[in-house]
Amino acid sequence: NVERIEVVRGPFSALYGVNAMGGVVNIITKTPKERTISLEGGYGEHDTSVLRFNYGDRFMDTFSLSMGAERKYTKGYPTFVQTKSATSATPPSGATFVNTPETTTDVTGTQTKYIVGDTGDNPTEDWNLFFKGAVDFAPGHSLSLHYTRSEQSDDWSSPHSYLTDQNGQKVYSGDVYFGDQSISLREADFLGWIFGGRDNDILVANYVNEITDRVTVKLDAGLDYQFRYYTIPDVWYPANATFQGGPGTYYEYPST
Repeated sequence: NVERIEVVRGPFSALYGVNAMGGVVNIITKTPKERTISLEGGYGEHDTSVLRFNYGDRFMDTFSLSMGAERKYTKGYPTFVQTKSATSATPPSGATFVNTPETTTDVTGTQTKYIVGDTGDNPTEDWNLFFKGAVDFAPGHSLSLHYTRSEQSDDWSSPHSYLTDQNGQKVYSGDVYFGDQSISLREADFLGWIFGGRDNDILVANYVNEITDRVTVKLDAGLDYQFRYYTIPDVWYPANATFQGGPGTYYEYPST
């Protein structure tokens, strides 16, 4: 669907302003010359799938229309392992014993850490819709309108504990023991730290008038609205979230 790509380097784009500190890559879509229909699909590991549909047509050699939709989804994979420190302790009566977890170190490489689980798979879903209509009043004289809607959401599936008790059950909370070591667990230790997404609407109008072979007038107008949002669960003791809910902080960043 791409006709050409324009690159504006540096923070000089009047359309995007401070949102384009490094520059703007402007992708101009094709104007259909005849009826075209396409359907594409794909599937990969981690239940990753993509489905695209595009339609374009031209009417009376004057009006052209193109539209499309795309959905991408992936179940994701565990992006964060969770580690805990252990302390030497004598198990009390009725203590919960677990398998010895694998070890690693902290970021300094000096303190031993135990890998107790992960935050679960990190699924992501994307939706993209677009519409473009164009009218050719005369050769070299046209008006087009382009609208794009995109949505992205990020989530977490159920976390995974690598610790199993004497009954073969996964352990997510409480004091657990292995050998002469003890680890104190909370459900908050297994939570992914961000849930959120992004909605984006872009509306662009373009007017072109080739007055002569050497003089062309172009007028562009655009509106870009973006809404980013996410929630960070509270994982700090004593007020911390659980798998079912609890304290956290919600952030939103609208931009126009």
